[in-house]
Amino acid sequence: MEAPILFYEPGSPPCRVVLMFLLENGIPHKIQRIKLFEKDHLKPEYQKVNPFQKVPAIQDEDGFYLAESHAILKYLVRTRASMVQEHWYPSDPRKRAKIDELLDWHHSSLSWCTKVTVWNAVMVAKFMKQPQSVSIPVVEFALDRVKKSLATLEQLIGDGPFMIKGMEQPSIADLSIFVEIDNLRLLPSNVLAYIQTNTPTSNAIEDRNSRYYFSWTEYPRLCRWMERMRQLKSYSQVHQSFEKVVAMLHPSTTNRNAFAKI
Repeated sequence: MEAPILFYEPGSPPCRVVLMFLLENGIPHKIQRIKLFEKDHLKPEYQKVNPFQKVPAIQDEDGFYLAESHAILKYLVRTRASMVQEHWYPSDPRKRAKIDELLDWHHSSLSWCTKVTVWNAVMVAKFMKQPQSVSIPVVEFALDRVKKSLATLEQLIGDGPFMIKGMEQPSIADLSIFVEIDNLRLLPSNVLAYIQTNTPTSNAIEDRNSRYYFSWTEYPRLCRWMERMRQLKSYSQVHQSFEKVVAMLHPSTTNRNAFAKI
């Protein structure tokens, strides 16, 4: 089979998920960079690739296009079965059903609240320098949902090594959820204070008991799972740019190694 083309933006967690999966399974591929800040995804030629005008997307042989990271992962499992290790999406119908369950929950519950929180606190307030345009009630609601989602995952993983009970190796659900949560390392410990300190008339809140305070120490089992996921051989290669951004945002913290210390 021909090598699929991955339309890719390194700042996108779903893009990083697909690239990690390709690398973990040794699937030959090509990468075409889509620069979101230059609005490549809105250009007519990309609309032919993905009418939803988002990343990631792939182009396979015979001009077949497919978008959405979960759909892409499952397609690669089916079309590159001889290359893909069984544990990523087992043929056992019950294990596969539990993976699908987690993937659906990821999109319906976890994904949107992490994106809203990171977008407002980091992209809008910090990089775009428009903290005054951030809706504090929206951030409050999204961050509350983030914490509830992480608490759910903390209970779900229990004492097992990975998200699916009885599995000793990661699945595509582990991979998708991990990269989404890992993106939260862009956040400071006090989200509201971070937004306010980028505002000219700042009166930042520093109360560690504040509902805006975010701490990884509340999720020890989840953090241990994340450290296991970070040991995947593709992680460092795919997250080089991401790690630089984390270090730039939080140069005086140990955020980069947060999971290893819990």
